[in-house]
Amino acid sequence: MVALLLSRIQVKKTLTKQSLLESLRETYLLTKFCMDNTPTLLEKIRFQITCEKRQTPVGMDDVSLEDIYLDNAMQECWHIMKNRFDKNEPILEEPNTLGKLRVFLWHKGIRNVNGFIEKCLGRTLQSFGRNTNSELSNLSWDLENFYYEALNQKRPGWREIGKIINREEVIPDPNASHCKEILDHVGETPRFEHYRWGYFKERHHFFNSLWESFKQFILNLEKDYKDDMFNINIRKKVKNLGSNFAYLAVCPYRKNN
Repeated sequence: MVALLLSRIQVKKTLTKQSLLESLRETYLLTKFCMDNTPTLLEKIRFQITCEKRQTPVGMDDVSLEDIYLDNAMQECWHIMKNRFDKNEPILEEPNTLGKLRVFLWHKGIRNVNGFIEKCLGRTLQSFGRNTNSELSNLSWDLENFYYEALNQKRPGWREIGKIINREEVIPDPNASHCKEILDHVGETPRFEHYRWGYFKERHHFFNSLWESFKQFILNLEKDYKDDMFNINIRKKVKNLGSNFAYLAVCPYRKNN
């Protein structure tokens, strides 16, 4: 008969030496509580620390009891705690599993993935602590309904993920350089025809020559106007021109420009 193990996993987005020490301090306190109140639980519990990104080479064997700065700490408790950590991977570095879930749901056709996950989490929390058969059955039924409702919200025009793209869909149109169109509607989904017609532009190519002309214009002003008082007014006008030029550089590329 396989003994039942309880896993206590501490999750850290980024694991540093400081956050590792904090995790071990919390784990020590939990171990001490079990020793004093439920010693049999320690035989069934397993500790582990998991993170998305590990930024410290410090491991379990590199940390001593003195490093966690606890008053009246006991070596016996520290030794028991370390023995209850996962033998193979006491510290596990892995990508966020929610990322895999998002990819899975997206491939299934759900576009508002985050909204769907949050809705399911909210419904699951409503059933927390109520482990009756009827409650679990209702939870399962509701989550299934959420899933199919999300699938039904898929727009008809959206293409399925994984469909093969042919060569003609990604080759720019010969007349794309003359196109000055933009996506007219807020939230309009970019399509391959927008790419082929040059809706996505490298703005620095358009403004390089204009910027050089503008700098030459400033130099000419410095040469032509020597009077100090008059020069002050000119500099004010140049400053305003510079502001207008900066605004032009960040504005969306408009029709018929």
